[in-house]
Amino acid sequence: MSEFWRRNRNEDTAAGNVMPVENLIRPSGPRLQKGTAFGRTAAGGAGIPGSAHAVNNGPGAQVVQTPGSQADGAGRTVRKRTWEERISEALEVLQEYKAGKASLEQRVIEAERYYRQHNWGQKRNDFKRYGARSNSAWLFNSCMIKHSDAMDNYPEANVLPREDGDSEAAKALSEVIPTVLELNDYEEIYDRAWWDKIVKGTAVYCVTWDQDKSNGIGDVSINRVDILNVYWDPSVADIQQSRDFFCVALIDNKQLEEDYGDLVKDKLGSATFVPGQYAYETTHNTAGKSAVIDWYYKRGGVLHLCKFVENIVLYASEDDERYAERGYYDHGLYPFVFDAYYPMEGSPAGFGQVDLCRDAQDYIDRLDSAILDSAMINARPKHFINNAGGVNEKEALDPEAPFVHVNGSGAVGDSVYPYPKSELNALYVNVLNNKISELRETSGSTAAAQGGVAAGVTAYSAIAAMQEAASKPSRDLIRAGYRKFRDVCYMMIELFRQFYDVPRTIRITGEGAMGGDQYMQFDNSMLGPQMQPGITGVDFSERLPIFDIKVKAAKQTAYSRMAQNELAKELYGAGLFAPQNADSAVMVLEMMSFEGKDKIVEKVKQNGTLFQMVQQLMMQVQQLSAALGAVTGMPVGGAPAGGPAGPQPPAGEIKPNSEPKQDSLGKEQQSGTRIQKPRERALNANSVEGE
Repeated sequence: MSEFWRRNRNEDTAAGNVMPVENLIRPSGPRLQKGTAFGRTAAGGAGIPGSAHAVNNGPGAQVVQTPGSQADGAGRTVRKRTWEERISEALEVLQEYKAGKASLEQRVIEAERYYRQHNWGQKRNDFKRYGARSNSAWLFNSCMIKHSDAMDNYPEANVLPREDGDSEAAKALSEVIPTVLELNDYEEIYDRAWWDKIVKGTAVYCVTWDQDKSNGIGDVSINRVDILNVYWDPSVADIQQSRDFFCVALIDNKQLEEDYGDLVKDKLGSATFVPGQYAYETTHNTAGKSAVIDWYYKRGGVLHLCKFVENIVLYASEDDERYAERGYYDHGLYPFVFDAYYPMEGSPAGFGQVDLCRDAQDYIDRLDSAILDSAMINARPKHFINNAGGVNEKEALDPEAPFVHVNGSGAVGDSVYPYPKSELNALYVNVLNNKISELRETSGSTAAAQGGVAAGVTAYSAIAAMQEAASKPSRDLIRAGYRKFRDVCYMMIELFRQFYDVPRTIRITGEGAMGGDQYMQFDNSMLGPQMQPGITGVDFSERLPIFDIKVKAAKQTAYSRMAQNELAKELYGAGLFAPQNADSAVMVLEMMSFEGKDKIVEKVKQNGTLFQMVQQLMMQVQQLSAALGAVTGMPVGGAPAGGPAGPQPPAGEIKPNSEPKQDSLGKEQQSGTRIQKPRERALNANSVEGE
């Protein structure tokens, strides 16, 4: 279990404490409609896919915008602050968080510009007004290689139980999690999130509950959130340590009026808070839009949510009777997971491939531009012309003109003389190539990482070793991403535990008798508190099922599939799959590591067990045959007892193992001398001789 999750679990295993069952069994979640950062996409999401900020409070929720007074612990009457006051304070905190994040936002916006190769306008020394402006794609190529490595290793979760009694629940979760991920189109989210990591340095996942899904019974919603639209305490390294967390989106005012009606009608103007904006190639007008803010905060050890626009509360979990005491989510965590590319000390955000290599790309473009300028100057004839000479420039530059007229006096050479040229030193080309090599080596986008090999390397094992070594940096980054994917799965399990109170049908792909689909019913009954005997065996206590998650690559590259096919052929050629070699084969396979090894080991064990059963049955048949031969003197093999081979039956007599013949009417045809001779005698006795 990751440190992130262990840090936020209410487990007192060291003290032997057990969480009371009343703290674990809780009613179903909020009846959210229209989405928020945990719903479907709304118009004008300001770069937050799947983040609509039009959530109505559900049935039973009581939103009170001007609460009265309440009594404190000493019995004194204390005025409860209004939501207008609390929102005003929250906006001040949000502005402080935005100011503390200004440097990060500027770096992210700049990285996005470099990724799109629009970097010439932002160079530190933009000294060029004329000449070539090279925009080579070495940096983009390195980003593309890292992204393709990540997509080749798309993650898959395998849930393991902590105790034997939770095996069935773990097996069910191993099927439910992939189905829910597929319903959320997680592959697309994973694809975009990796571009965020590579370019901006950080991907942000949002794992929430959306009551509108699955025909109104609700389901888990997973979305990608832009880092420019989330704000946290800039002094903490983990967002779970922040006292407040904000997620902001610009929504069209007309859309808000349609969703909330009179609550916001004629009360909205221009956005009072605008999150960071990229240098878009299209017009992004903020007029007629308002900032809808999801304000998550932790008070009294529980998590609450207040959704507001301007000073208007759209939803508040503290005013919802179902969540006023327990908090909005049972796990008590901000429903966001930060996945940094290269981590930075003191911040949950990181820096990406563009930040690492953009200086090298900068010098590559500048050197390339200078070399191109020199080549253009030296390749094309260029002259100085004295205006007093009266040389016709158009005729001089026209390659088809046979004559060039001169109106001035004096020699033409005095009025027109060539521009001095200088040959380009090869040193500058070497410097350019060295900068390209620096970028490729730093980013890990070498020839071997792209599938190429060094000249002269032809051996299959040598090529495989080079490519394996070149992919080490990518494997390290992908494994770090797997840990964040595991945190996403833990949040999903906790949402299952809290909200899956209604059974739902889950499709299991490829598990049927003929490899087809199967369907199972799943709810949170297996995830809630389980009764277990106490120390004396008489008293009972409750325990909460806890699971471990192992992540592996669900997809394979063409090369890995080819290598696995070659391995299978080698194992078959070595006789490792022969049933009589099952014991030794299992020992060899246990020492190996490859995809699908567990299934192969299980199959080999089954074949070995079946082979042993067949051998035992054959021995029993031989023993029965020997016993039968001792009694009859004619064993099944046809030899008399005590002799290797006995006399064969006379010609025409039925052999012991011969099948009876049938006549044309389908009746059994009897043959043989012992049957034929009595039949002939009977016919002769009934016949009249001499007739």
